Amino acid sequence: MKISISPIAPAGQQLTQTLLAGATESEHPSGFRLNGRRLIQVVEGFRKVDVTCFDRKNLRNSIEFSVKRGHETLADAELFVLTHETTLPSVGIIGFQINEGSFLYMRGGLESVSLVEHIGVSTTFSYVLVGGRISNVIPR
Repeated sequence: MKISISPIAPAGQQLTQTLLAGATESEHPSGFRLNGRRLIQVVEGFRKVDVTCFDRKNLRNSIEFSVKRGHETLADAELFVLTHETTLPSVGIIGFQINEGSFLYMRGGLESVSLVEHIGVSTTFSYVLVGGRISNVIPR
């Protein structure tokens, strides 16, 4: 799977940043988790045995994963550790490429980026993305 985030930019500008390029020799994803939450309003009436639930049609998805990367040199790894978070957009269209030609999208944001481990030329970062519905249609 490839995961990228594209900020909403003026026409003609391509600012897409790849968070996860897929399983390659130097990049390995792990711990992929998807948590969906719906906003359901619960009304408890006075002296009522039952409750009434209203679906407010809000959907929030939270996606968490980690990526282990191998870098060419120790200096490259250290530079990546110190600058990686600042190079990523905070909100935009998040794209999920499942295979060649199969894409899903979510409007959302990058809630957190955390360094999990840095050993020599190897780094592991964890990411948390939040957004709405995941669909095969690019959100507007």
